[in-house]
Amino acid sequence: MGFRSIAPFNLSLLAKQGWQLINQPESLAAQVFKARYHPNSSFLEANPLPDMSYAWRSILAGRQILSKGIRFQIGNGKNVSLWNDPWLPLPHNFKPFSSPMEGTDSWMVGDIVDHQTHEWIQNGMYTVKSGYHAARLTENLENQVSSSSGSCSSSKSLWNKIWRACIPPKVRVFIWRLLRGALPTRVALNKKFSIPEIQCAFCNAHAETDIHVFK
Repeated sequence: MGFRSIAPFNLSLLAKQGWQLINQPESLAAQVFKARYHPNSSFLEANPLPDMSYAWRSILAGRQILSKGIRFQIGNGKNVSLWNDPWLPLPHNFKPFSSPMEGTDSWMVGDIVDHQTHEWIQNGMYTVKSGYHAARLTENLENQVSSSSGSCSSSKSLWNKIWRACIPPKVRVFIWRLLRGALPTRVALNKKFSIPEIQCAFCNAHAETDIHVFK
C-alpha cells in the first residue's frame, strides 16, 4: 500500500525545518532559535543544551540528515571556513581530509580563490600560463627550502606563499602535498598499507618516491 517507515519520514520532516532555518536566517523562527540556542555559531554547529525545548531538540535530531548531504555553494568564499565547513564535492562529509597546516587555521575558502580572475578555475584544464606560474613557484619554493634555517617563521612564510600564489587551487594543493611528502607514491603507500611493489612503474628500476617521480 506504499506505507512509509515512520521514523525516517519524521526525521525528514524535521530536517526540512532545519533546512528552512538555514535558507531563511532572517525569519522570526530562525532569529529566535539563534538568539536562544546558538548566538555565536551557525545552525550546523549548534550544540545540544540541557534546557532546550522539545521543538529545538526535534530540529537538531533532523539535522543529522542535513549534515550527511549538505555543503556550501561557493560564491566568493569569504564566509566559509576552509577547514571546518562542508564545501568540497567529496563523497562523505565534504570537508578537507588533511589537518590544517600551520598558519591557516582561520582561513576562509575565499583565501584560495584565484585572485587574478576573481573566480574558480572551473574547467580543470592545463594551460601554459598556469604551468608557468606553477614552475616559477616551485623553483622559488625549492630555493627557499634549501636556504631556510628551519625556523617556524620561515616555514610559515613558505606555506603562505604557496597558498596565496596566483595559480589554480589544485596546483597549489599539489605543491603543498609534494613539499610535505604527502603524494601517494608507491613508497609512501607501502609505509601505510604495506603494498607488495614499490618500484617505479615507468622505469621499473628505482623505488617510486616523490623525488624520483620528478627527476
